[in-house]
Amino acid sequence: MCTYIHRYVLRNRPESLADLREPVIEAFSKFIDLLGMVQNADPLKRQRGIHVEREQPWEILFNFLIVLQQPIQQFIQWCISDRAILVEAVRMTLRKHEQIAGRDHIPYKRHEVAPDLVGSSKMELFVFDIQKEAVSIHQPLARVLAGLLTGASAHNLSLPDLLQISSTDVQSPLFLMEVSSRVLVLAAQVNAGMWKRNGYSVARQVGAYQYHYPRGMMYDKDIVMLQAMAAVLDPSVFLYSVIHKFRLDTWIASPGSDPSVRRGESSEDALRFFLNEAEEFVFLFITIFCERWVAGVGEGVKEMDSLRRELVHKLFIAPLSHSQILKEFRMSERENEIDQLLKKVATLRKGGGMSKAVFVLRAEFEDEYNPFFYHYTRTDHSMAEDAQRRRIKAAGGILSPEAASPAELPPLCGPFQGVLRLTASPVTHRLFNCVFRQAADPVSKFWSDKLLHESLYLCAVMLREEDSSRPDSLASAAIGLHGANGFLEELVTLLCSRRAEEHKPLLSWIVQNLKKYREKSTGRSSPPTSAMNVQLEAGGSAVRDKEMAAILAQDKALAERKELVRKQKEKAMAQMQSMQRKFLEKNRQQMLDLEGPEVDEPDVGPSVAVKSPTLRAVGLTVLVGRPPETREEETCILCQADSKDAAVQDKVFVQAVCVQRSCVLRQSSTECSPADVKELDTKCDYLAARADQPLGMFTSGCGHHMHADCWKRFIESKQQEHGRRYFYPLPGQSVQWTSGEFLCPLCQSFSNSVVPLLPPVCSAPSEAPQANVGFSEWREIVDLAVDLAESKNVLEGNQPHLLWDKLSELFRNFKRPSSYLPGRPSERRDMISIFSQCTYMMAFKADPDERNERVCVAEWNNCAYTITSLEMNTRRQGQSLLSTLSSRQVDYLGSLVKIGLDPALRPSLNQLGSIVRRLVNSFLLESPPFSENPSILEIDAFSMMVSLPALHPF
Repeated sequence: MCTYIHRYVLRNRPESLADLREPVIEAFSKFIDLLGMVQNADPLKRQRGIHVEREQPWEILFNFLIVLQQPIQQFIQWCISDRAILVEAVRMTLRKHEQIAGRDHIPYKRHEVAPDLVGSSKMELFVFDIQKEAVSIHQPLARVLAGLLTGASAHNLSLPDLLQISSTDVQSPLFLMEVSSRVLVLAAQVNAGMWKRNGYSVARQVGAYQYHYPRGMMYDKDIVMLQAMAAVLDPSVFLYSVIHKFRLDTWIASPGSDPSVRRGESSEDALRFFLNEAEEFVFLFITIFCERWVAGVGEGVKEMDSLRRELVHKLFIAPLSHSQILKEFRMSERENEIDQLLKKVATLRKGGGMSKAVFVLRAEFEDEYNPFFYHYTRTDHSMAEDAQRRRIKAAGGILSPEAASPAELPPLCGPFQGVLRLTASPVTHRLFNCVFRQAADPVSKFWSDKLLHESLYLCAVMLREEDSSRPDSLASAAIGLHGANGFLEELVTLLCSRRAEEHKPLLSWIVQNLKKYREKSTGRSSPPTSAMNVQLEAGGSAVRDKEMAAILAQDKALAERKELVRKQKEKAMAQMQSMQRKFLEKNRQQMLDLEGPEVDEPDVGPSVAVKSPTLRAVGLTVLVGRPPETREEETCILCQADSKDAAVQDKVFVQAVCVQRSCVLRQSSTECSPADVKELDTKCDYLAARADQPLGMFTSGCGHHMHADCWKRFIESKQQEHGRRYFYPLPGQSVQWTSGEFLCPLCQSFSNSVVPLLPPVCSAPSEAPQANVGFSEWREIVDLAVDLAESKNVLEGNQPHLLWDKLSELFRNFKRPSSYLPGRPSERRDMISIFSQCTYMMAFKADPDERNERVCVAEWNNCAYTITSLEMNTRRQGQSLLSTLSSRQVDYLGSLVKIGLDPALRPSLNQLGSIVRRLVNSFLLESPPFSENPSILEIDAFSMMVSLPALHPF
C-alpha cells in the first residue's frame, strides 16, 4: 500500500515546492542511500586466455533498476522544479558519490603527453585499464547527477557553480566523468568484439544498457554527463582523457607510427581492435557533440522534440505500422503523444488485401537524418544506409554537396555552451589529421571506410556549427594556420582517390567551405584555375602514381606467392612419387603373386577373337551376412565430447528437431478457413491416413548432436534465464522456453523436441527364440476376421465388434517380448517418450498421456508424412530422396523409422487389437452400409505400409 502512495505522490507534483522543500530533500536523501547500495554492483572483468566457465546471472539487478527507472526520473523532475532543492540534491549526490569512490580508491596519476596537444608535457589523469580491472555497468548515482545537471539552465546556473568547483579545478570534473567514461568504453570494447571470452552475458548487458528499456536512465545519462564535463573542462584535457581510456593516445601523439604497437594483443588482433576502438571513439565524439535533443541540453528542446526525433529516425529506416511503432518505443502511456507526432512527421499509407496500413516518413523530415544516430543498433545503421541509398537512387543517383551536408543542430543551452570549444582543441585537429592522412595514403592499412565516414561527418558538423557561431577555429586549423595539424591537403588528395568514392559529395562540401574560408582569410578570391585547382590536379596525379605503385607492388607479391606455391607443390609431388617407388620395390613379390595369367577366349567366329584377363577380388576379407554398423563419430555440440570417449561412451545422443502440423501435401488448392481447420481436427484419422493428405505431422531439424544430459541442463538453464527477463527483449524472446521450445545451441534454429539416435534394428539381439510363424498362419487370421465380419450378427448390429476373443489363440504365436536397446535403455526410453509425447500433443492438441493408444499412431503418421514430403520435394527437383539430404538429416530421418518400431511405443494387447481392427476394416471390400470407415481406395498406401511393420510383435 505504501508503494502505491509513493507512486501517486511522485506522479502528482505541485506547481510550487516552497512549503515542501524539507520533506522532498529528506525523501531524496533516503532514495540516494538506496541507489548507493547498487553503485558498482556486479562488476565485470575481461576474461583472458580461456573462455569463462559459467556465466553469472545478471537480469535480477537490471530488473530492479528498471523498476526504479520511473521513480528516478520523477525525483529528478521534482528536484529540477525548485532551485534550492536542486542545489541541495546535487550536493547530496556528490557527497554520496565521493564516499563510494573513496571506498573504491580510484587512482589519480600523472601521465606524459605531447606538449602541443594539451599545452604541457604532463597532465593528471585517472589511470584505469578497462581490460585488466573490473568495471560495473551499474552507476545510478552518476546518472542521477547527470539528470540533475540538465536543470541548470532552468535556473540560470552555470555548471561550475552548481557543482561547486573552481575554474582551475581539473580533478573534480575528471572524477565525475570517470565512471561514465568507463562504462562507455566498456560498451565500445564489447561492440568491437574484445570481450568474446566472457560469453553472451556481457554482450546482452551492453545491449540492454544501450538499446533496450533501461537506455533512458543508463546510456543517455552517461552521454549527458560527458557533455556536461566537456563544457566544464579544458577541451584538450577532456578529449585526451577519453582517448587515453580508448588506448589511442600513442596514435594521437605520433601519427606516423604503427598504432597497433604496445596494445597488448596478438599481432592478428591488434590492427582489428585498434580500428574498432578508433571507430567507437569517433562515434562517441559525434554523440557528445551532436546529440542535443535532450531537455536542458539543447536550447528550447522539450521531451516532445526528443520523441519526434526518435520517431523520424525509426521511420527513416522503413515504414512502420502503428503497433510496430508502439512496440519500438514501449510507451503505451504516451500513445496519444505519439499519435499527435505521427500526424506531423508521417503520412498513413493504407494497405491492400491482408497487409497492414503503415506510416511513411514525410519528405521534408528526411533532412533530419543522422547516419550516426546514437540509438541505432548495428542492424538499424545498416538498414538506414540502405534506405538512404535507395532514396538517392530514386532521386537520380546524384547527391549534391549541399544535400550531403549535415543538418543544422539546435543551439546549446548556456551551461552546455562549452561543448563548442571542442572545435578549437588541438586534439580534435590532430585526430582529423591522423585519420585523413592514413586514408589518403594508398598503402596504409590503418584506416577503414567507417572511420573515414565518421570523421568526415564530424568535421562537416563542426564546420557548419562554426558557420553559425563564427569561432572559425577548426577552419583556420584545417588550412594550416595553427601549426602542423592542418588537413586540407589530405582532403584534396582524398577527393581524387577511389577510397572516398562513396563520400565524394560530403568531402566536396567540406573542401568548398574550407576554400571559402581561405579566400576570406587571405582577402582575395581565387579564380576558377587558381591554386586550388592546381592543387587538385597535383594531388590527383600524386594519388594516381601512388596507387599505381601500390598495385604493382601487390602484383609482384602475388607473383612471388604463386611461384612459392608452385615449388612447394612440385616438391610434394616428388616426395609422393619417391614413396610410391619405394613401396613397389619393397612389395614387388607380393604384387607379382596377385597377378593372374591371361586366359584365351574361345573363337566364336571366323574373325572374332577376344582375350581378357581374369578378374579377381583383391583386398580385405568380405563378410557374408548382416553388414556391420558403420557409424560416424558423433560430437556433442555442448560439451565437445565425442562418442569414442570412454567417459561418455554410454551416453545417449539426441538431435534437435521441430515437430509441427502440416498441410503441405493437401491436394485442394483452396485456402483453409478456420472452420475447415476445425473440421480437419475432428475428422482427421492419423492411422488410416487419406490419400489426399489433408493433414499430417512433419518433423524437420538441423540434426546437431547433443548428449541427452547436456541437453537437459541446457534447457533448464535457459528456462531459468528467460524466467528472469521481464522488461526488455533479448535473443530468443519469441521462443516459449517453458513450453519445451528452444533454439539449437549451435545454429539457433527453432526446435521443440529432440529425437534420440538409435542403433540399427538389424543389430538388435534377440532375447527369446523367434516363433515359427509363416504366411499360412497370417492368412488364417485374415480369413477368420473376414468370416466373422460377414456374419449376420455383425452386419445387423450398429456397434463395432472386437474379434480379439476369436483370434487370441492365433495371436499368441506372434507375441514375443523384445528389447534391443543397449547401453542405457532407460535414458533412451525417456528421450523416446519426450519425442513421442511432443508428436502426440501436436497431432491431437491434447495433454500428455503416455498410455493413450494414439501416441504410436501419431508417431507412425509423423514418419510416413515426413518421408513423403521430402520425397515429393526432391522429386520436383529431379533428384533422389537421399541425394539432397545431409548426413545429419539422414540420421534423424532414420531415427524416426526406428522409433516407430521401438518396443516402448508398442501398444498393449487390447490397444493392438483395436488398431488392427481399424486397419483390417479398411481392407474389406464389403463394408456395412453408411459406414464411416474409409475404403482401401481412399487410404494412403505408404502410411499403412509404415504402420504395419510396427504392429508386428517382434
